[in-house]
Amino acid sequence: MLLYRLGHNVSLSKGNKGWRKTRLLIIGGLKWWIVNQTLNSQIPFSCQIGAGTIIDHPYGIILHPATIIGNSCILRQQVTIGNKGTPNSGAPIIGNHVNIGAGAKLIGPISVGDNTMIGANAVVTKSFEAGAVLVGVPAKNIHKKSEQINV
Repeated sequence: MLLYRLGHNVSLSKGNKGWRKTRLLIIGGLKWWIVNQTLNSQIPFSCQIGAGTIIDHPYGIILHPATIIGNSCILRQQVTIGNKGTPNSGAPIIGNHVNIGAGAKLIGPISVGDNTMIGANAVVTKSFEAGAVLVGVPAKNIHKKSEQINV
């Protein structure tokens, strides 16, 4: 996350383009070696990842460059957040306090509301409102409004 935050901030900074490009190349090289090669993950600088987000066991994480992730989310190993593979198909927008289980896939121009829990290996292909508990392939909301679920 540190290398992502550094690269994201440098890419958004203004000023001397030559120096900014040099810093991006250095940070990008470190990120490529540590994140892409060692952890086998792809976390582009163009993603928007909110404060307090945790990547728990950061192995095999794949994020689309246009992904937006809210504050205080948890991503576990082997999570894929991407588009449908067609040009301009859009990337997911994830709300605040979303807990994404190991191996989950979020595909397409969808939105996931705040305080949602996504189970391990769930495949989310449509949008869900806040407070959902998503499991299965394709993902279904199993949260019943009358029940209290403790996290």
